Parts: sequence; C-alpha cells; structure tokens
Amino acid sequence: MKKLDMGQVGFGILSGIVVGILLCLLYQWTGNLGTKTHYHYIRGKVDKEWVYRNGYLAEFFEDRNLDGKFDRWDYFDAYGEMINSEFDNNFDGKPDEWWTYSRNGTDTLQKDNDFNGIPDEFCVYKNRIIQQMDMKPNGSKFTTTREIFQNGVLTEILRGGDSNGNFKEEVHYDPFFNPIPINFTPISSNAPTAFQLLSPSK
Repeated sequence: MKKLDMGQVGFGILSGIVVGILLCLLYQWTGNLGTKTHYHYIRGKVDKEWVYRNGYLAEFFEDRNLDGKFDRWDYFDAYGEMINSEFDNNFDGKPDEWWTYSRNGTDTLQKDNDFNGIPDEFCVYKNRIIQQMDMKPNGSKFTTTREIFQNGVLTEILRGGDSNGNFKEEVHYDPFFNPIPINFTPISSNAPTAFQLLSPSK
C-alpha cells in the first residue's frame, strides 16, 4: 500500500479550500446580476421601493404622504452614485422640484414654486451648502432676484433684475440678517455666477 505524501495531502486540502471560496464568490456575483426590487411597507402599503441592477442601487422611490403614489424619485448611475432626484411637493402626481448631482460636489436645484409645471427657482449648492439662488418666475429669460450665500448664510440680495442683466437694488446682510447700507447703482447680472465659479474649468 502506497503511503500518502503529507505535502500532497496539504496541497489537496488547500486547493479544495481555494476552489470552494471561488465558487462561493462566483455564486454571490451571479446572484447580483439582473434587476432586483425590495419594498418597505407601512400599514400594508408600500411607502418605499429600492431597485438594484447588477448589485448596485439604481432607483429609489418613496410615497411620503402614503396616498398610494410615489412622490419622490431618486436615480443612480451604474456604480450606485446618485445623479438626480425629483420631488412632488403638492402630491398631484407631477414633479415640481428637480435636483442634479455631480461628482465634484456642485449640485443644482430647480423648483416650481407655483406648481404650474415651469421652474421658477434655480439654486447652486457646493458640498450640499447653498451658494446662490436665482428667481426666474414662470420661465423668465432673466433673473429678477438673486440671493448670494457664504457658508450657507445669506449675505446679499440683488433685486429688480431686467432683460439687460442689471439689478436696481443691492442689499448686503450681516450674519444676523441685519441689512447693511443699500446701493441703488445698477449691477450687471453678467458677472460670473456661483455656478460658473464653482464649475470645473474646461
């Protein structure tokens, strides 16, 4: 009877372990392929839904007022990074708030304040902190009011914007929202906006 070599036995055991690990990883990988949907329920109603594609979160939906219709929609790229969101804040089935996210931390918000389907408010955020807000009511081609922020605190408001890109009034504020002297000199809105300043140079 041939005596087994202990080195061969050890190699066989190690090979079996490696093959087992590889098969387990392969099973987990194939299990992540395709689309999978998960639900959360409140009082028998679906209030949240997560959609995964190939192991990454692709979509998230929420019914915030539990009326049976989703009123928040989040969308993600192929690697699970959020790229945009939509909200229905008056719960009429149509989005009235739109967010767009970027990898460099600059996010933009468009909001329909009178719920007529046309954005009125346009904001820029950096690292989730507001930088600037422009009011363009009902699809106006120019900004009527601009608010400028520093560290998330309102520091300046420009009012009376016209089609030539000028503002009639400029009001500065201290950190406690007390107005500092008003300047009525026309100010051009053609100066670089927060979005342009924060966007990476081409």
